[in-house]
Amino acid sequence: MANHKRLPPAEFLRQHLSYDPRSGHCRWTAAATVRGQSRQGERAGSKSRDGRWHVAIEGQRYALTRIIWCLHHGVDPIGREITPINGNRDDHRINNLRATPEGQPRNPRRSAPSDLATGFKGVTQDRSTGRFRARILMDGRRQSLGEFDNKYDAFLTYVRVAKAQLRGPTA
Repeated sequence: MANHKRLPPAEFLRQHLSYDPRSGHCRWTAAATVRGQSRQGERAGSKSRDGRWHVAIEGQRYALTRIIWCLHHGVDPIGREITPINGNRDDHRINNLRATPEGQPRNPRRSAPSDLATGFKGVTQDRSTGRFRARILMDGRRQSLGEFDNKYDAFLTYVRVAKAQLRGPTA
């Protein structure tokens, strides 16, 4: 994790930037100028190669998510990493941002692995028949739970068996 420098004071940020929590967009206000040119109304920030957004203020680069946190909550999130809950680095709505201590592992919601063609854990599709097969690992062995006409029924069966497996033999 990066060791973040302190943000300018919240009042300074509010003079130069406005934030819409519903859209997640941060825009320059009339007070913001670059080389004498007004940037009023322009979306603030630029996207770096790694997908993170940054804003340059008085020659210093700051993470856009940290600026948004400060604009909304009025405090610099120093010592905390501001990350999108849904894992989408372009989604800066305040209800999608969370503050975690720096160095703490982040677990953004991940999409299904690319090898999971059905999008559901424990469900595969038989290419020859087009039917869906539910399978689960029990006692170190893969057990078939049956074949289904659609992936949703197969997944529901997988979930029922997985829950029963977690509860143990008394359930």
